Order: sequence, then structure tokens, then C-alpha cells
Amino acid sequence: MHQLSTELIIIIGQQFSSSKDIYAFVQISANFYRIRHVLFRSLLASIDGPMTLALKNNDFRLAQIALENDPECLNRCIEDGGTPLHYAARYGLKTMVNFLLAKAANRHIKDGEDKTPLLVALPTEYSSIIVPILLQRQWNALPDTLLDQCFRTDAVDALACAARSDVVDQILACDVDINTADGMGKTALHHAVVSSFLSVGLLLDRGSQVDALDQYGRTPLFYSKSLQVTTFLLKRGASIGVIDHNGMTVLHYITDGLHSSEQVRIVEKLINTTGLNIFATDNTARTARGYAEHHLNHGILILFHRYAERRMKIVLGDW
Repeated sequence: MHQLSTELIIIIGQQFSSSKDIYAFVQISANFYRIRHVLFRSLLASIDGPMTLALKNNDFRLAQIALENDPECLNRCIEDGGTPLHYAARYGLKTMVNFLLAKAANRHIKDGEDKTPLLVALPTEYSSIIVPILLQRQWNALPDTLLDQCFRTDAVDALACAARSDVVDQILACDVDINTADGMGKTALHHAVVSSFLSVGLLLDRGSQVDALDQYGRTPLFYSKSLQVTTFLLKRGASIGVIDHNGMTVLHYITDGLHSSEQVRIVEKLINTTGLNIFATDNTARTARGYAEHHLNHGILILFHRYAERRMKIVLGDW
């Protein structure tokens, strides 16, 4: 009788055309685990993807069956290059996030926008719920040294992208030091200066070291990509005289390469800031102007020319 019921349910289930209808039918059959299991295998795999269907309906029990039939779906891309954990983190599915992590979902896979599930969760309204879960050490089945490295990298990434004070505080509550550094010696502030002015302020307000050095001997000021951030860092006490392991000042570093109009404005700000020796040479005996000439950066060369004219007028006036 049980076998007949199973076959009838499968036949009836095959009449549905949408994954939503099939899911509803599976729920009706949920009292019979074997029926649900067989129905899952015979129908869902070709409709919307079993794991995708489980996520869209926030049903970790269906996700469990998906994993039993296809273990690799745990870390397979399902939407915008993201994994099931990306999806659950984005939509604040707390139970599903816990379930996927307990099944050893990879927290470090990046989606099509080069974001981990942690970074996907940060800008959402669910960040204060999901971020602390993703930061828990218990989800990493790694040796202590690798575990600590992964934890520090996650913490730095999260702090650098957290643009809300409540989220920053949630992260810090997870036994995270505001000056934690990743594998390259960069703190959250080193990363935040590249893209998030709001995060820079939040981090400094909570004790982030404005002149923390990374493995190259560079402070966050070296990596600033906007005049607003550069000006803010200088106002908050960033040292303009730091020299990295290559003998470069911040001015050397910025002029060594192609530049946007915003970076030209940063150079103008630095040139006019007291305490910077624009004639300093690095370990290759080059000045910042030498790098600008090498890269044919005319906008920056004009700034150096104007600076030289001003200095000449001052010297001649004194003489």
C-alpha cells in the first residue's frame, strides 16, 4: 500500500509545471520522508535546482535532502556567481546560514562581484544578525594557525566594509581587535581608505591606528584614492613623513603610476601640506617628480612646476 501511494504521488507531482507548485506538493507529502525523498530526486533536479528551491522557501530540511542527493551543491554557484551561503547571507536567512555553516559551507568563496558571503551581508538590513554568525570561529575546521589567519582576514574585511556604526560594534563584539591585521599586515583602515569614507570615520572613532604599517611599511594614507579621505586622514593626525621599505614617501607612491584627476588633486594636497619633503629620493635615487616624468603624467608635472615657481619667488624675495 505504501509503495502504491509513493508511485501515485510521483505521478501526480509530475503534472505540476512550476517549482513553486512542486514545492507545495512536497510539503503536503512531508509526513512520508521516503516519499518526499523519491519525489525530490525524480522531479526537482530538473526544475529550479533543489538547493535553490530550498533557499527560496527557506527550508533547511529540503536543503538537507538536496545535500544527500548532491553533496557538491553546498558550494556550487546558484545566483550571480554566488553560493547558497551568499544567498542566505544576502536575504538574512539566519537558520539557513547556520545550517549551511554546520555542513561546512566554504565562507571564503567569492561571487561574481568578488565578495565573500560576509561582505554580501554587510550592506543589508540583516547585517547585525548575519555578520556575527559568519564570524564565529566554530565554523572553521582548520588547524589553529590557519583558523586564526582566516578569522583575522574575515574580521579585517568586515570592518573595512561596515558603513554603519551598529554593524562595526557587532563585529567588535565578536572578540575582534579594531587593529587586527590580515596576512599582508593591512588593517581594516588600510582597506577602508580605498572605497569607504564612512567606514574610515567609524574605524578611527573606535581606536583604529591612523599610522598602522603594513608589511611594506605603508600607512593607510598611502592607499587613499580620494581627496576627501586623504584630507580627513591628515586632519586626524596621519603622518606625512612615513617612508616605506622601498624608501618611498606617500608622494612617491602616488606618482608611481597612471592617475585619475582625483589622484592629481591628492598630489596637490600633499605638495601643499607642511612636513613633506617633495625632493626626497627613494632607494632607487628617484624623486616623486622623477616618477611623474617617467609616466608622462602632465597633470602632476604641472603641480611640481608651480611649486618650484613659488619656492623660487620665496627665495628671491628673501634674498
